[in-house]
Amino acid sequence: MKKVLLSEGSSLTSRETLNILKNDGYIIDILSSAKGPITLFSTKGRRIYRVTNLNEDPVKHLHEIDCILKHGYDFFLTTHENSWFFSAVKEKISEETNVVLAPVTAFDAVQGKVDFAKLLSKLEIPQPRWQEFNFGDEVNISFPLWVKINYSTAGTGVEKVASHHEFDKLIHKYEKLGEKILLQENIVGNYGQVEAVFNHGCMIGVHTSMQTFSGVGGSAAARISINCKETSRYIERIGKHLEWTGCLTLDFIYSVNGPVFIECNPRLVEPGNGAAAGVDFPQLMIDIASGKQFDRVITGRVGIKTHNMIAVILGSAQTGKRREVFKNFIKCIFHIGIFKDSIETMTPIKNDYFCIVAISAVLLKLLINPNSVNEFVNDALKNYVVEHQTVKQILSYNIDKYNAYNYY
Repeated sequence: MKKVLLSEGSSLTSRETLNILKNDGYIIDILSSAKGPITLFSTKGRRIYRVTNLNEDPVKHLHEIDCILKHGYDFFLTTHENSWFFSAVKEKISEETNVVLAPVTAFDAVQGKVDFAKLLSKLEIPQPRWQEFNFGDEVNISFPLWVKINYSTAGTGVEKVASHHEFDKLIHKYEKLGEKILLQENIVGNYGQVEAVFNHGCMIGVHTSMQTFSGVGGSAAARISINCKETSRYIERIGKHLEWTGCLTLDFIYSVNGPVFIECNPRLVEPGNGAAAGVDFPQLMIDIASGKQFDRVITGRVGIKTHNMIAVILGSAQTGKRREVFKNFIKCIFHIGIFKDSIETMTPIKNDYFCIVAISAVLLKLLINPNSVNEFVNDALKNYVVEHQTVKQILSYNIDKYNAYNYY
């Protein structure tokens, strides 16, 4: 069987990718800087390698991974924000590694929220009114509005404010970060995502889903697949313009005027719904790395419902009510209400009994203290979020200095 190495094991994306690849027949090993990543609680991963946290020492992190890759992996699959990092250092890792990534210049055009807004304006793709805010500027967008830190993920660094008073309090906190700030008009409608995979700007597969249950930070803890030609057309325009290679994901609000795009995730994002609908993004990435040719754009079936139980109960905990946590846990277990005919994408107990450990641990902690949801989120984020300064730091190293490091 072919061997695949995943770039991290703490995100929901990595856990869903692990399930999909195992079902596709691969041997999967995982990199992790966390002691107990969510991928640990599964019978589907073969081995987890402990590596240095990327943001603590990016050069050492890169050396460790380069040595691991030389153990003979057929594919290296990046599963979260570290896609940006590995794009920046692609020429510094093993030449024998099959990895599918867009150039770092393409990442730079969409990784930051301000840069992405500028790109949408250039390509005439619908988005909310927006403003790049510098401290001391007048606010030119009516309230309520969204305040977003330029580099942030997983619903963090994104807050909705309803008044000048709330805005002034929040912006004082953000001023210390030294990051660009995006102000974005609030759009009324339903939240969704469109994900596509490209090979040098040519779209290979595309999938659109709508949120049916909200997780942490407004993320989609449950989804239903839809057919939307508009979202497919717009993401194809972006991928072609950037000559993108790999996965690209756009968040949108479907308003009365159609889809309005609010954010970009330049990477693979929770591929479970797509795989259930027939668009297997991890496999398509491997197919691209293998040189496979495609004669059509792959699209999925509509009406496919999926959910992620842990994401559901984490989202429920944000209400601060134990009753909500337990009620939605029961609904997931017995497929009640919106979870009727819905497929569990992250912790499928029937196929992976070790999932029970992770579910039980999260549920128990949330029932004792629903506010501990913030601990789960923060612990996960520090193990897969890539700080902008980390990418700048690694790019500043020259090859001679990089090769001079010897940790082994």
